[in-house]
Amino acid sequence: MRRRWVTFGTCLFLIVAACERIHMSRSPETHDLAVASRQSGFDGECETPDPPDREIAPLEAQVSRIMPLAIAEIQIPTYVWVITSGSTGNVSDTSVNTQILFFNQAMMGLPASANTTPMPFRLVLQRVTRVNNSSWYRMVFGSAAEAAMKRAHRVSGKNILNIYVVGRPQGNLTSGWSTFPWSYASNPNLDGVVLRNDTLPRDTADTLKGDTGIHEVGHWIGLFHTFRNFCNRVNDLVDDTPAEAHKHFDCPAGHDSCSLPGLDPLFNFMCYSKNSCRRQFTPGQAARMRQKWAAYRAP
Repeated sequence: MRRRWVTFGTCLFLIVAACERIHMSRSPETHDLAVASRQSGFDGECETPDPPDREIAPLEAQVSRIMPLAIAEIQIPTYVWVITSGSTGNVSDTSVNTQILFFNQAMMGLPASANTTPMPFRLVLQRVTRVNNSSWYRMVFGSAAEAAMKRAHRVSGKNILNIYVVGRPQGNLTSGWSTFPWSYASNPNLDGVVLRNDTLPRDTADTLKGDTGIHEVGHWIGLFHTFRNFCNRVNDLVDDTPAEAHKHFDCPAGHDSCSLPGLDPLFNFMCYSKNSCRRQFTPGQAARMRQKWAAYRAP
């Protein structure tokens, strides 16, 4: 009997020790994300993956000689698909229209106090369609549900933006995701942007929402996260977005996590900081978007 208690006690000790190791090994980034998720104005992480250099380098070389489009306005026909589960998730037309408005204002360089670079891109809303499907409502990135939804509901065209508004699975800390423009040729049926419905602004007074949509459309046109490759000169392939050592979920003034020139771009739309921080695109990002549109999206 005494030997059984010793064995049980030893096993219990090992289990507790293992749990402690798991707890202690959790990265600071994971902890920061959990904290940020409880803060007002933080929508969650984007699930758009940053591709490795070995995948991107050949693509960049192929289109390097294509000049950015130098036209005053590039109109993007936009179709919004609101996925619901019964009456749950039925975001209003006002919410959708405000999301479109906030993107277009960012492209116009507004507000002027944001010190952001104007760009020619304008979303032109064509239609909002509501689809009641509980199997798709709480979908996750890369799932069969995502593929089925996009096959069933899309308007085709490399220059046409399909935005899918879906619910958030319980405990899920992601805000949305997007495809990149160079993926359209090989897999057009998956092209588009997916947004969690709680990232959309309710109306024009809800200024702490809407930046996730701007961020994801940035990916759709060809931008990477500013923290791609972290402290590396070849980070997001844009010269005027300084490198940063890790993802940030806030915007402390003057933060500089790399020895390379420049402060961390915590106010950039393509970082992870909360909505009250993100308000800028750089001239380099504007040039990259124009060039990628010319290479992959121009009709």
